[in-house]
Amino acid sequence: MEKWRSIDGWPYEISSLGRVRRTEDAQRTKAGRIRKLGTDSYGYANVCLSRMADGEGNVVKTYTVHRLVSRAFIGPKPDGHHVNHIDGDKKNNAAANLEYVTPLQNTRHAAALGLRASQKGEANPASRLTADMVRSIRQRRQDGETLKSLADEHGVGIANICNICKRRTWKHIE
Repeated sequence: MEKWRSIDGWPYEISSLGRVRRTEDAQRTKAGRIRKLGTDSYGYANVCLSRMADGEGNVVKTYTVHRLVSRAFIGPKPDGHHVNHIDGDKKNNAAANLEYVTPLQNTRHAAALGLRASQKGEANPASRLTADMVRSIRQRRQDGETLKSLADEHGVGIANICNICKRRTWKHIE
């Protein structure tokens, strides 16, 4: 069953299903009217709220719907946490589909659902090496080449070469 709660400081309510409605009549709109939702550049549903403020005229602010729902139905967001969509669907802003998580938990959840592409190896935009280079580094190190000469040749640090050879990094490459 859909529940409604007021949005602090605004003449609107947010529902447990992620809908927004006005609570007061205003110019060209009536109380009870459901607001149309937009979409931001990251794919999250958002809504533009407006109110009259004494001496300031009309105040307008855009909020993402998942943050409004979580604040109203879960409570205040702990410092350093994100709002996570449990099913991975950015458009499903039902309170039952939202939770607070740490940034690391959010990243792992996105990876587990396949929402974030792998950044391993050469898929990482910061990578200076390719899989073929890593194979060559390992073979040449086994053949006796020094860490320094390999590091200098590939433009990376000695520690990086050492970690590759000990399979601390680039573990996914044989």
